[in-house]
Amino acid sequence: MIRSVLMNTKTFCQKRSLSIKACYTKDNDQGQEIKKEIKSLYTTQKQRTKLTIPKRENNLTPNPPSNITTSLTERYLFWTGGYDSTFSLCYSLIAEKDQVSSIVPIYLSGKIDDIAGGPAIRLNKKQEVTAMSNIRERLSEKFPELSLKLQPTIDVKSVIYSRETRVSMRTLYQLKMVRRSICQYGAMAEYSLKHNIVVGVCAEKSPNCVIWKGVHDKTEGEGYSCQVSNTVVEKVPALDIWKNLRWPTLHLSKEEMLQIAKEWEFDDILSLTTSCRFPNPITGKACGKCKPCEDRIL
Repeated sequence: MIRSVLMNTKTFCQKRSLSIKACYTKDNDQGQEIKKEIKSLYTTQKQRTKLTIPKRENNLTPNPPSNITTSLTERYLFWTGGYDSTFSLCYSLIAEKDQVSSIVPIYLSGKIDDIAGGPAIRLNKKQEVTAMSNIRERLSEKFPELSLKLQPTIDVKSVIYSRETRVSMRTLYQLKMVRRSICQYGAMAEYSLKHNIVVGVCAEKSPNCVIWKGVHDKTEGEGYSCQVSNTVVEKVPALDIWKNLRWPTLHLSKEEMLQIAKEWEFDDILSLTTSCRFPNPITGKACGKCKPCEDRIL
């Protein structure tokens, strides 16, 4: 800020054919007037550098119910029909049936986790929607009573980042905690903050997973108690945007998830999940080349 003020002061003085020294040393009326203008310039510049966080506004469609609460028995989960999030959904419904009254899945369906026109644009929405439908059907057949706890999916078509989220995500990108500054983790954070709900975000334990590498040593607890530590947030304030996110699978590898699924007899449901980001647009077949395809074990 000081450098900026000095640059502007220099320009100010040059316009009046004065040196910077002269601006501060002239004792006549003109000199006093110049001093007042420079002081005003400094005050204005200082005000411009203050970071003003705008109020969060609801720009999501459709909106969740206005009476949303964060109880111990009701869980919100970002779900894509993928392996990790489906494991978490099934584990909550089946293994933790005595602790959970309902599961509310949230699907980010819009192009909200990509840079417009960039190389990371998702092409698998059709496959994700189909997978979620097939998984619901199988759960209904195999676990009819427990499947009643699975609520309709909230379809989020757009998420508008607040300034706070944009700034924080750029910082997390610079710290190599996320692959892109505009990605699903920013959208998830924004959604959870706007609606003031705790939501599960699923990522596997793997040295090849960017988010795991960036977050796993900064969390405390396991399962739906796993969250970014307050101590870490004090050191990295940008992580505060993730305060409502929980990381239920962060301590599990895909192989460990599969073993647990077999014990609770829902491993067949994991086979219905989808992983490929760039399936064939005609056949829908997985490309077999993207990172999710390489990491798939079923």
